[in-house]
Amino acid sequence: MSWTAPKIVEVPVGMEINMYACASRKAERKS
Repeated sequence: MSWTAPKIVEVPVGMEINMYACASRKAERKS
């Protein structure tokens, strides 16, 4: 069952990266 742990961690990390990328893009458009 330990092999499922990495997957659970990768999902939120990927979402955070996407959120930061979208935020940076919006900031660039506003500026």
